[in-house]
Amino acid sequence: MGSGDNGPYGIGDTVGGGSPHSFGDNETKLIDEFGIDDEGLFGHEGHSAGVRQIDSDDPLGTADQFAEVAAQGGTIVHELPNGGWVAQLEDGSYVTFRPDSSSGSPAVTLNLVDSTQVQSQKIHFEEE
Repeated sequence: MGSGDNGPYGIGDTVGGGSPHSFGDNETKLIDEFGIDDEGLFGHEGHSAGVRQIDSDDPLGTADQFAEVAAQGGTIVHELPNGGWVAQLEDGSYVTFRPDSSSGSPAVTLNLVDSTQVQSQKIHFEEE
């Protein structure tokens, strides 16, 4: 579950506390912190088709921070067995945080409803 300043989270908890947000409320901060390309994608092309990758000295910490910013104000609707979570935002977008995925690296999946700048995507966080 989220290991940031406001985690861990359980079903019904609000990510980061505070009032409900849509992804649009979080998008600018996420872009400022992590950057996107001209197609609205984070990081660079990953090892698998359609998967993005962000390299970091601390992949788990970076993935956790990314998920916390993306899901700020969302409600945890599902807890994953590996300690991850799924948050639903006010606009119907979902952010899924997995501290370890089938490939072994942390991952965040963005399923977005109404973003003007960012595409839905899966991002793995790998050691630099």
